[in-house]
Amino acid sequence: MSETTQNGKRAVIYCRVSSKEQAGENTVSLHEQEIDIRALCDRQGWQVTGEFIDDRDYKATQSPKKGKTVNCSAERADRPQFLAMLEVIKSGAADTLVFWRDDRLVRHPRVASALIDALEEGDKTRGKKGGRNPDV
Repeated sequence: MSETTQNGKRAVIYCRVSSKEQAGENTVSLHEQEIDIRALCDRQGWQVTGEFIDDRDYKATQSPKKGKTVNCSAERADRPQFLAMLEVIKSGAADTLVFWRDDRLVRHPRVASALIDALEEGDKTRGKKGGRNPDV
């Protein structure tokens, strides 16, 4: 991750499709999500310092279906790239999280809770490093 940009915003982006059909031409593809997100970041003057894309089936590490192959539904908090993104957020190395639409990121309270915890930890970390004051 790079240092804070001129306007102070380091952005991580997150894109997701849960099935091959969603990745196709009849829906918003990963490519379209990324184009829209990057355009927004450009307009805002935010530097994209991390990109996280969940687009493959994986072996679940949490219940339900622990140990089974699952798709990367936004109802699951154990998506590989989602978890990697949370670690970057917790480290304080990102100021902004950008995603195409809320259902690309979160569809279950368990997932929302994990995200909120990471955002709060990142705020505290940035506060300690002289970054944005988490109390503002």
